Amino acid sequence: MRIAEAIILSYDVLLPGQFPDAAILSKWGVSQVARAFALAFTLAAPFVIASLIYNVALGVINRAMPQLMVAFVGAPAITAGALILMFLVLPLMLSVWSTELSEYLQNPFGWHR
Repeated sequence: MRIAEAIILSYDVLLPGQFPDAAILSKWGVSQVARAFALAFTLAAPFVIASLIYNVALGVINRAMPQLMVAFVGAPAITAGALILMFLVLPLMLSVWSTELSEYLQNPFGWHR
C-alpha cells in the first residue's frame, strides 16, 4: 500500500514532461545511496566481523601447522558458522530492515512535513 502511495506521490515531485533540478536530484540521490550503504553495512557487520576473526585464526593455524590443509577444514566450517550466525541474527536483521523500509516509505523524498 505504501509503495503505491510513493509511486503516486512521485508525480508531485517529478512532474511529467519536465526535467527535475539536477542539484536537488543529485543531492537526494547521494543521500539515498549513502543511506543504503549504511544500512547494508549495518546488516552485514556480524558476518564481516565473524569472517575477519575466523580468517585471522585460520592464518595463525596455517602458520603454526603448514602441513594442515586449512582450506579443507576452513571452507565447511565458515559455511556452517555463517549459517548458524544467520540463524541467530536474522530476526534482528529483518526487524531493522523492516523498520528502515517503513521509515523510507513514510517519507521517500525526504520532505519535512
